[in-house]
Amino acid sequence: MSEVERIEDVFGKSARLAEKYAVLYGRETDRGAAVLAAAMFEHRLKRLIEKKFVHVDKDVRKQMKQLQFAPTIGLGYALGLYDQERRRKLLLVGEIRNRFAHFPDLLTFDDEPIATKCRQLDATDANLDDLRVRYLRYLQHVEDSIVKNAELGL
Repeated sequence: MSEVERIEDVFGKSARLAEKYAVLYGRETDRGAAVLAAAMFEHRLKRLIEKKFVHVDKDVRKQMKQLQFAPTIGLGYALGLYDQERRRKLLLVGEIRNRFAHFPDLLTFDDEPIATKCRQLDATDANLDDLRVRYLRYLQHVEDSIVKNAELGL
């Protein structure tokens, strides 16, 4: 399976968007893909959170940029963007990202304790053994769900 096909399978999007993700994540090591995907998710979540605020100015935006991953996840939960179980799993994503970022001996999604944490993430397929794909698919699924709920006013 080519990287474009693999990423298209992960994101369930058009071939053009799949190519964009293939370029973005396909050239990355597992470490790079984990850190980059979590950072992009965090950035998008912060933008969705800002939409819930009544007053947003440059100072609020600056403070939001300084907010770390776990407090951002907590804020999304407090605003009702997702339930407690999703919050717990998003905190696992943060742990996975931090493991890759701060422990140079961990090289792949198959290394412990990353593999165990990845297996706890919901996969849209009943049997998704590729833990890198599982991680990326989980983040995309959560983002899609949050955006859809926000659009519906839920």
